[in-house]
Amino acid sequence: MGKTVRDLLLDILEELTGAQLKRFKSKLNEVQLKPGCKNIPKGKLEKADTDDLTDMLIEYYTDGYAPEVVHTVLEEINMKNLALQLFESVGRPEPEGQAAASSSSEAQSTAVEQDEGIHFVDKYKAEIIQRVTVPDSILDILQSEGLLGDEAYDQIRSKFTNQEKMRELYVKSRGWGKSDKDKFYKALRKEQPFLVKDLGEK
Repeated sequence: MGKTVRDLLLDILEELTGAQLKRFKSKLNEVQLKPGCKNIPKGKLEKADTDDLTDMLIEYYTDGYAPEVVHTVLEEINMKNLALQLFESVGRPEPEGQAAASSSSEAQSTAVEQDEGIHFVDKYKAEIIQRVTVPDSILDILQSEGLLGDEAYDQIRSKFTNQEKMRELYVKSRGWGKSDKDKFYKALRKEQPFLVKDLGEK
């Protein structure tokens, strides 16, 4: 029998040293969450060991959302190797150049990107604005793809909150066609895989 989401999250948390676990709990208490969710109280987190912490993650965020929360916190405390390990264990979307290059995966990707004529990034605009936690990484990709000039890039980066940055990005993207939105979607899929997976399953 395969491991449960709880088992996989516990495996990740047990990789953290004492100091790293302390940083994880501190960031978890203040991390941006999707609407309707609340941060675990600091008092509960302080004395929690990895078992208790895993139980609280599942209790507060469920099996479906807890991996995304853990991923976000790991990224923000610069534990990128563990974030990658979490992707691989829980189920990361196929990276480009591997199985996604096959015809069946390409068809599935297209179905995810566009539904009833509405592109993924348009259909879930409100959720993307509220829930993206690494807008700067997405902006870097879009600039490298030629979708954002230096001025637009700097204007978006100058915004204070993640939501303000994403709202400004949507303003700058009003003239984008399907191929440009596809690049936006791929950047989201790379940097926020759990978010894309969650929205795609709605």
